[in-house]
Amino acid sequence: MFQIKTGFFLLLVSFSFLWYFEKFTNEVIAQKMQWGITLLLLFFVLFSIIKQQKELHIVWQQKNSILNMPKTQWFDLLQIPIVILNDKKAILWYNSAFKMELAADINIMGENIALYIPQLEDVKLNKNSKVTIQYNNKEYLILATEYTETEQKSGTLMFLCMLEITEYTKLLNAYQSEKVIISVAVIDNYEAILQQTGELERVKIDSTLEYTVKTFFEGINGIVQKIDKDKFLAIFSNKQLDKLCDEKFSTLEKIKNTKLVRDIIPTISMGISNPNTRLLKDKLKEAYKSLDMALGRGGDQVALKTKDGYSFFGNMAADVDQRTSVKARIMALAFSNLIENSSSVVVMGHKFADLDCFGAAIGVAKIAKSFNKPVKIAINQATHMVGSLLTTFTSDEDYKDIITDFNGALSFIKQNTLIVVVDLHTMDLVEYPELLKMTKNIVVIDHHRKMVNHIDNALLFYHEPFASSASEMVTEIIRYLNEKVKLNKLEAMALLSGLVLDTKNFVFKTRTRTFQSAALLRDFGADTIAIRKMFANTAEEYKQINDIVSKAVFFNNCAICVACGESIEARLIIAKAADSLMNIKGVDASFVIYENKEGCLISARSFGKVNVQIIMETLGGGGHRIMAAAQIKGKSSEEVVYMLKSALNKTLN
Repeated sequence: MFQIKTGFFLLLVSFSFLWYFEKFTNEVIAQKMQWGITLLLLFFVLFSIIKQQKELHIVWQQKNSILNMPKTQWFDLLQIPIVILNDKKAILWYNSAFKMELAADINIMGENIALYIPQLEDVKLNKNSKVTIQYNNKEYLILATEYTETEQKSGTLMFLCMLEITEYTKLLNAYQSEKVIISVAVIDNYEAILQQTGELERVKIDSTLEYTVKTFFEGINGIVQKIDKDKFLAIFSNKQLDKLCDEKFSTLEKIKNTKLVRDIIPTISMGISNPNTRLLKDKLKEAYKSLDMALGRGGDQVALKTKDGYSFFGNMAADVDQRTSVKARIMALAFSNLIENSSSVVVMGHKFADLDCFGAAIGVAKIAKSFNKPVKIAINQATHMVGSLLTTFTSDEDYKDIITDFNGALSFIKQNTLIVVVDLHTMDLVEYPELLKMTKNIVVIDHHRKMVNHIDNALLFYHEPFASSASEMVTEIIRYLNEKVKLNKLEAMALLSGLVLDTKNFVFKTRTRTFQSAALLRDFGADTIAIRKMFANTAEEYKQINDIVSKAVFFNNCAICVACGESIEARLIIAKAADSLMNIKGVDASFVIYENKEGCLISARSFGKVNVQIIMETLGGGGHRIMAAAQIKGKSSEEVVYMLKSALNKTLN
């Protein structure tokens, strides 16, 4: 019908045009053109009418074939809406129940069903189709079935059966909303707060914090019980969890706004179980694991166990230092026992090893040597960022046979070999992940904030997100091994260079224990002048850094630069450029994007106001709140800049 109307409209337009055209040109030519166009339009209209009649004939033929089927009369008696469509989704037949629900008194035979059920517009129907729709304040599950008995006569037909599931959906939603959630919460800096107060103040602070936590959970109709001096166990419904997620767990701010004496600001960390976990004992385990994840990322946040990993909320404040010398001493003892019980040791860091990774590896190798254990350091000497320090060690008589590549480490590993992973804790960033499959004896020593895909089968997982560097952690282990380990000047310099790198010359993440470790390394003879020269830039590097910095654009008080190249040294250059950008007044965070043939790398820095770790995590990376990075494969710098700005808008606004 649409084609016929269009044809008549064009015919009228043509006659109007030719009538006007005839006034200004030859009358004979105009008349011939009129007759020619008229005949063409008449043929077009006639063709459209014949085509439409043919299509209607096919539809009625299909309908008649359906009406002649003996089963159709039974369908009409069912109280379930049923409709039969052809391969173009045209309605061929429907039963009385479908008419009452959808058609009423309207004749919809031959019409496309998508006109009445828009949800079926983009659905490719087949025998496995299941579609849920909302119609007339009711919810239906549409099940499709192909009918091929009449395929040779009228094409493939599709039977749609509409099952009303309104009440079922209500029951399901009620069941989901009332699922039990278990949460474990801990006051991050409880001990630190009490150490700064007197006896009477401690009682007041303790009761104030307990009142604040219990008031919050009781406010969401939950049950809460204090199970330790700084720990709480809470149970509430999934419905309340959805509200907490929507408001991004305001309890974190409520705790921080609690008025305590001497203006001390408390923070809280929470671990929450997965709502879909069935058994209560499994929910409790998940809550504790989630709490460990929250604490491993710096505290002051909530970690929610999900199907694919974890979701995190909060953590906008500075990390809460929970390290104690007791833990370091226990870890040192446990680590030494593992080395004593192993036949050999292999030390390995992350891809594109830097000075902190290498320094920590040297420290672990020294410990193994002190226990008279054969040891190897596995490092890719073609892609490292250690610089001349690696050459110094490969030339040293004590280490030239210790530093090796993948093949050397592979042939060295035996069943009782201990593999020590330093300066990382995620499987996808390990220098040679294949080596971890060769033995079950694995130790992890890392200071980066905990990520979801961490190595979960380690015998010893020494993770301190509050430590400045992996080199500092290894130095503390050496301290507590007393007289068993004696570093020489070169080994001490390797550890100190790693510590200097990650603290940016003792500016970032520097605490009392950082200086204690540095003092110990200095006592072992570490040459600070040599280390300072090691970090000096060449004239070419200085020029490249300035060139990158000069191209900075500013977005939400953040500096963003793009650099290109293929050299390994470029990774070091962009890290230094990111550091340099932080010297610009008004810059809260810097991001330098390095594009090569594989994709893009991002080096991010901050003074703490902007948590760059959270931003990098949204792009698949990680790190610390003040120093992080990400690697994005298959994306151009323009695409990565857009992704970065989107992440900044989402995080900062």
